[in-house]
Amino acid sequence: DGIELQQPNDLAFGPDGRLYFTDPGFFDMEAEPDIGRIFALDPDGSGELVAEAGTTYPNGIVVEPDGSLVWAESYPRRLMRLRAGGEPEPPPTLSRPDAVPDGMSIGADGIFYVAALFAGGIDVIGPDGSQRGVLEVGAINSNCTISGDALYISDFGVDPIEQMDSPGGVLWRVVLDEPGLEPYRGQLD
Repeated sequence: DGIELQQPNDLAFGPDGRLYFTDPGFFDMEAEPDIGRIFALDPDGSGELVAEAGTTYPNGIVVEPDGSLVWAESYPRRLMRLRAGGEPEPPPTLSRPDAVPDGMSIGADGIFYVAALFAGGIDVIGPDGSQRGVLEVGAINSNCTISGDALYISDFGVDPIEQMDSPGGVLWRVVLDEPGLEPYRGQLD
């Protein structure tokens, strides 16, 4: 759509073969943050702006089986859903005040697993936006993905700002009761 990208972040293919990605821009609490956006890229390389997210820092993104997009907005600590032909609609915000949503994944049963920076765990959220619980793992979870019945979680392990020189990253594996949604495969030229 002729819009210059700022800082593309997370991505997911949809059942339509398109690649969807968030472009949150730069966020500085002291300055005016950039307007975040969600884009779609077609297999032929053409693209379009799907939604503007304001100054919310759109982050992780998944595509539901019906083609609805769901993305995490880090600073209002919520998920947003965009159904085909609709307007973005917010499920409830995350229940833990220290949970800043980052990457996310979706189970075959529609349950969302949302990596929560600085909150020591993964928020488990039902398809209707209800809070299902927290998987308490790690210190600073940033991303997660599902393969089969296992949820893999990347974790800084330490506060990256205070302890930049300290190693300590961890990769967690949690076996789920239900398998994950098989990733959609896309193809870009």
